[in-house]
Amino acid sequence: MFENASGISRRAIVGWLVALSLLAFAGRTATIVYQRAWQKPNAMEHRSIALSLVNGTGFSFGDFGYYGPSSVQSPPFPFLLAGMFKIFGVDTPPDGSLQGANRAYFAILMLNAFAGAGLVWLTYLLARTLGGTVLSGLFAAAAVAIWPSQVYAARHVQAIVLITCSLAGMIILFYRALRTGSRGAWIGYCVVGTLATLTEPVFLPALAISGLLVLFWRGLAWNIRLRNAGILLLTTFIVIGPWTLRNRIV
Repeated sequence: MFENASGISRRAIVGWLVALSLLAFAGRTATIVYQRAWQKPNAMEHRSIALSLVNGTGFSFGDFGYYGPSSVQSPPFPFLLAGMFKIFGVDTPPDGSLQGANRAYFAILMLNAFAGAGLVWLTYLLARTLGGTVLSGLFAAAAVAIWPSQVYAARHVQAIVLITCSLAGMIILFYRALRTGSRGAWIGYCVVGTLATLTEPVFLPALAISGLLVLFWRGLAWNIRLRNAGILLLTTFIVIGPWTLRNRIV
């Protein structure tokens, strides 16, 4: 993805991407610190479910006079936040200092900042994968680094930044797998795609369509098409199946 005919060397491309990723990380971190985002994490239902997990009451949520097993959010992010609560504590200091739950929120916010830096590289690779030039890829990466909606997304204790990275990775791996027939790239697509879908269920129709699409991809031999469809089906059962079964029981 770094080869090009624009006269820009590989070293220069990598240098620009490193600089842009550092800019992205710095901008998101500065926003988090300046706004003291850990004091208003906007964690929505993730916080309540994470606290239930830490307190031993399972994946539960309460609203409208009900408290118990719930599917109001999908599991990856509440479990991530619960892990941070386990490490740093669940008590929120009244002075808003970086202690207890606020430190857990800050850890998630910094993870968002790192993911935002990684999105710079993913955006460049995505542009190149879809046929863009080196310059268009660098411009796209620069836009992601400083675009306000991308920067401000990092200040929320939510999964949106991680989902965005997953979506870019899905598209890159999908095209790479189908253009080269690589088993590894397709397995990567299946793992990233099913985890992204488990985190954001709106991706489920696209994931299902990709399983059908691969069967009709003319550039692949029939045995590779069937192999890819089987791998996607198996990965879906492994990653999403338990959550689906749990929801059916609930």
